Amino acid sequence: MLAMQYAFGLPNDYDMTHVRRRVAQRGPVFDTLPGLIQKSFLCNDRQGTGGWASAINQYAVFYVWENAEVAQAFLASELFQAVCEAFGRPQVRLMTVLRFERKETSRPPGFAIHQTTALADTRPAVEGVEQEQAHGCGLLASPGLFSLVSALDPERWELVRFTLWHSPDLGMARNHGGHGYEVLHLSAPIR
Repeated sequence: MLAMQYAFGLPNDYDMTHVRRRVAQRGPVFDTLPGLIQKSFLCNDRQGTGGWASAINQYAVFYVWENAEVAQAFLASELFQAVCEAFGRPQVRLMTVLRFERKETSRPPGFAIHQTTALADTRPAVEGVEQEQAHGCGLLASPGLFSLVSALDPERWELVRFTLWHSPDLGMARNHGGHGYEVLHLSAPIR
């Protein structure tokens, strides 16, 4: 599996209803996209429209793909080109998925937490990966968890944890040392 992430910073006065409308219209296209395991459509909104106010306006996505071939095909597709035309071509981060788990899927998630941990140059990477695996096992027991993705970015030597939750709680993101997002739509065609 391969994780993919990109984000668009938007002006402070940007009307985020445009992003919400776009996701409502285009999000369902991804609900049946071959090779896609999960795509989270995310935002931060300075106006607090999604239940909390953020310091920035931002539109972001986080994907989990079956393999690198389908991820690369997406980057060459008309779907990705449409995003580039609307927001500009983003810097795309690709990561190897170490763990992907879904826990409580009876209702859609409303909140995401994205965390990044640098791997120390002085320690073998395998130690950090093993620590992340152990931490992920602990998170699976958390109430309200929808899904967990642990990934390795070997270009930056960072571990990335992306979790989806049912209830929006920015305090939880701060307590976990991460960045919180509102989930606008979740496409999860492969279960």
